[in-house]
Amino acid sequence: MQNNGWQWITWTLMSVTLVSTAGRLQADEPPAAEKSAPADAQPTDSRPAITVFKNVKYAEHGEQALLADVYLPAGDGPFPGVLMIHGGAWMSGSKWHMTRHARETAEAGYTVVAIDYRLAPKHPFPAQIEDCRAALRWMTDNAERYKIDTRRLAAYGYSAGGHLACLLGLEDVRPNADAQAGAEGQAAVGAANAPARLSAIVAGGAPCDFRDLPPNNTALAYFLGGSRAEKPKTYEQASPAAYATADDPPTFFFHGGSDLLVPLHGPRQ
Repeated sequence: MQNNGWQWITWTLMSVTLVSTAGRLQADEPPAAEKSAPADAQPTDSRPAITVFKNVKYAEHGEQALLADVYLPAGDGPFPGVLMIHGGAWMSGSKWHMTRHARETAEAGYTVVAIDYRLAPKHPFPAQIEDCRAALRWMTDNAERYKIDTRRLAAYGYSAGGHLACLLGLEDVRPNADAQAGAEGQAAVGAANAPARLSAIVAGGAPCDFRDLPPNNTALAYFLGGSRAEKPKTYEQASPAAYATADDPPTFFFHGGSDLLVPLHGPRQ
């Protein structure tokens, strides 16, 4: 990797203060209700260092609006952009989980876009990564409004969010990827209209390889639409490790050595 890539991720890590406990990722309390903001949304929260735009629609699927909270630093910019992806086993959680961390990152000089995404089992894979791609495209399309430097885009996530951040940065974006999806009929990860490429990835507690799990493990079945025995190709397509190459963006993993839920060997690979 090029030296400027490592400098960029170093700056990112210095500014994105890693949480010491899982509780620091939680907001004080969830919002009572969330509604989509219009395209010309005005800031709903302003403090000396940052401005926050709540519930900005970045995409929609049918009648479901996908919302983001945008945290904008003070100053003229443009600022490096960070897509912040919440955890929750792909089945729960929301952008409010990232509130405190998003504020800290914006105060350090980054435009942060914390997103909601479609959740399993109602929306199985690849809905989640499709929404992350849509959010990254939205950041590029709205870079001028939110003072985002599209040459310096990073993704940050923890647990399921870390998995999606890795997949977003490492996924196969070849033009013919859809044609290689396999007999299961599952859309390949590398979809058309791929978003801008990430410059850095920060992932905590991220599951990276589903290919070597027990074939009848049910923990991921809700997310991936079946067991590995039933859908081996889908499990491969959802594994960031399956796409890793020497040309990938600089990536930093942080992971608890006693994590009993997510094996440590995945990030180590």
